[in-house]
Amino acid sequence: MNWSKSIPIVLMLILLGFFVLSGCVQNDSMSQEIGPKIIYDSFNDQDCQHTNRTMFTLSKETNVTDIYLWYHWSINETEVPFTILKDNTSIINHVLIRDNCEPFGSTWCNATVFLNQTFPAGTFELKVQNRQLGMNSESSLLGFIRIFGVQDS
Repeated sequence: MNWSKSIPIVLMLILLGFFVLSGCVQNDSMSQEIGPKIIYDSFNDQDCQHTNRTMFTLSKETNVTDIYLWYHWSINETEVPFTILKDNTSIINHVLIRDNCEPFGSTWCNATVFLNQTFPAGTFELKVQNRQLGMNSESSLLGFIRIFGVQDS
């Protein structure tokens, strides 16, 4: 038997086995994301000013699990009430909690809430009392908001 002709085939089979075992070959049954993912995100890393409102649009019915805002907290402030409106009607009144601040003792931190609330498709407005929500021209002068949730396929 001529082993010199068999070596490339053996090497190819070894490499194919390595890729299959290493997960490099996509498995459709495992490629589906499970759980909440980012549904809407207007955060950016540019300098910001302050506002007391933001808006977001959901293309279809969505179970909104978490909302994150970029908020300029007052000293000793740890929570802030907010309202979500649809068609100028209040649909949620809740409280955001101070979370994950910039390093070096900054008062710029996330304001977060766990909702687990189903929203219909449409455009919504979120309002806080004070003009301490970060925004800039890249966010269309609306407050920075990141929404996690689950949408049906």
